[in-house]
Amino acid sequence: MKKIIIVSLIFVLTGIVGIVGIVVVGVYRFNFTNNDIYISGESVTQNDLVGAYIEQVSAGERDYNQGFMLAADGSAQSINMATLLYKSWRLENGKLYLTVESVGNGASSTNEEEYTIESFGIGNQILVLKKGDRIFRYKRKSGTDLSGGKTISRE
Repeated sequence: MKKIIIVSLIFVLTGIVGIVGIVVVGVYRFNFTNNDIYISGESVTQNDLVGAYIEQVSAGERDYNQGFMLAADGSAQSINMATLLYKSWRLENGKLYLTVESVGNGASSTNEEEYTIESFGIGNQILVLKKGDRIFRYKRKSGTDLSGGKTISRE
């Protein structure tokens, strides 16, 4: 009988701690399959996003990384993208706005792209963006060789 009472007490205490943990955490989502905690888009700050983000792209027999670098001063830079040049960025109400210059066909145009931040992984540093029906998954990288090749930027 004592063992049952002790087990019940431990279960109740664990349940209370779990409920308190969920209340304290609030804006976080747990992803137990990837062992990570994700911040919802509305809770992401500019400081959270500063860094370089890449996605792997397959082109025929060749795989390479491309993406963008977001600086603390609001400037942005393309990684391994010769025709789409990121210039600046800002964060507003859970949305990431990127100013880009397209130089692909000999003519140049500048646009602002709007992405909804779906989530940001605190541990694995995965940034998930949504634009229309498309989902983009970027991994934050550090170091000097971010692109798997060279970093392309035109001033």
